[in-house]
Amino acid sequence: MDDLSKFKYFDIKDIKLEDEIDHSNLIVYKGVLNGKDIAIKEYNTGKEGLDDTIINELNIGTKVSSERLLEIYGYSHNSDKTKYYLLMEYINQGSVYQYINQDKYYKSTEHDKTISDYTLKQGCCTWNYIMSDKLKFSLTISILKAIKSMYDNNIIHGDIKPCNLVIHKSNDNLFIKVIDYGTCIISRDNIDIDCVVGTDGYYAPEQEENSILDHKSDIYSIGVSIIEIWNGSIWKKNKGKFNETRNDVLKGLRNIKKNNIELEKLLKKCIDLNYKKRPDIYKLYDEFIKLSQSQYQM
Repeated sequence: MDDLSKFKYFDIKDIKLEDEIDHSNLIVYKGVLNGKDIAIKEYNTGKEGLDDTIINELNIGTKVSSERLLEIYGYSHNSDKTKYYLLMEYINQGSVYQYINQDKYYKSTEHDKTISDYTLKQGCCTWNYIMSDKLKFSLTISILKAIKSMYDNNIIHGDIKPCNLVIHKSNDNLFIKVIDYGTCIISRDNIDIDCVVGTDGYYAPEQEENSILDHKSDIYSIGVSIIEIWNGSIWKKNKGKFNETRNDVLKGLRNIKKNNIELEKLLKKCIDLNYKKRPDIYKLYDEFIKLSQSQYQM
């Protein structure tokens, strides 16, 4: 608890909790602080005390210096300190995962007999994923800009996935922000880890096999996320062991190869099993810009 003393504290009486906006791991509410919309993540104190990830979130989120990284203002707690609250910038457009899974991007083959290379099967139904490649490129480039900002701040994330990439509107501009700093580490070097910190399907093999977290580990997760953006959905109903999820990723990559061989080659480098062979974020961004410019006026 003493670690919290270096961060800004806000009296719970000055905070208004409104509707719940997320409940994936921890509950997140929309709230109001001093007349400003904020997001509020709730932590419960259990027998082992307060979850250390709130310290990590505060340590990183209060220091970020980019509009593409989620800003964290400070913390609060209830009167008996059984609940602590992380006070964050409010994101007004939802996650990339929610964006690519909007109904408007799926067309039932019951009404259109053409089967595209990007399909989602649910029971006896098949849905064509119809987001344009131009929009996919635009979305991905915005993501890569956000990841570049993350590395400019010397942050290794550890859990990059479409749910942790969010879309924010500021005035008339839409751009991607990186959120959820619970697994993040400030470092430019390899980090030895005790356990896998990422999410099944997205985490890099060296996390499991070598107990290493690296800049290139995030590149693997980015590669998987881009493959998912291109396919709409790549996962079977239940994600499991690395080899099983790897097969889903490779199937998605093969779908991309049917339409865009150069993109497939670039993404294949991102998900190389040898992290040393993956491009860094700056190289990946430059290559993606060249690829998009060769096909579209981005």
